[in-house]
Amino acid sequence: MDPATKFWIEVIAVSCMPITLVGIIWHRIKSEMGMGYRALQFLAIGVVMPIVLILTLEGKLSDGAAAAIIGGVIAYLFTSAAKESK
Repeated sequence: MDPATKFWIEVIAVSCMPITLVGIIWHRIKSEMGMGYRALQFLAIGVVMPIVLILTLEGKLSDGAAAAIIGGVIAYLFTSAAKESK
């Protein structure tokens, strides 16, 4: 991958994390709610996934490990959504 492309993907991923955190805090304060189940799911997507992306692009995390983490997060999100829809 081109180093410039990799750099900009990482910059976008890093900027997603504080935006996610501030968005959750702002929403919870505005709606006068505590940290709930859905907020934790949103945090998992908005913080864990960019970290996995950055570590994989830097070569610190193998492709198989990244696939396992991403698959685990997606499975967690879908199974919890299925439980709540019943």
